[in-house]
Amino acid sequence: MEENAKRSLSQESKAIRTSVLEALRELKYGQVTIVIKAGKITQIEKTEKQRANLEGLYGDGI
Repeated sequence: MEENAKRSLSQESKAIRTSVLEALRELKYGQVTIVIKAGKITQIEKTEKQRANLEGLYGDGI
């Protein structure tokens, strides 16, 4: 493999790794899904759960 291609692949791998770690760091409750097509990561999805304490709103519970 050509040196430039190796370097580019390495930079791409680092960028993907950074994106995944950032999504995990920011997440308190939820999930991170990594979509892979033809052996390559094509998408990183983050679904975050947020709970609201609505008890007592308008004088009653939910």
